Amino acid sequence: MVRKANILSAFYEGQWGYEVFNVGNGLCYSVNDIVSFFEVNNTKFIGEKIEPKMTLCDNQKIKEKLNWTPVGDIKSWIIKYKKSLNL
Repeated sequence: MVRKANILSAFYEGQWGYEVFNVGNGLCYSVNDIVSFFEVNNTKFIGEKIEPKMTLCDNQKIKEKLNWTPVGDIKSWIIKYKKSLNL
């Protein structure tokens, strides 16, 4: 997902010779969500921590200018990775 976005953006010549693109799949997960994807049964919470209210990436610009679309997400990757480790 990110590899193709990096390659496309590296060869894109914008108005000033460069552009900044947000790369993401449009899904927003908290740190606790990510931990839950690993299905860790002995998770220990040590108190409330401040997390950003929103970490959602606005990827509209890279979609429009580079014709890029995301092909995966972290949850699917974690599930696949766990299978590869026989977990």
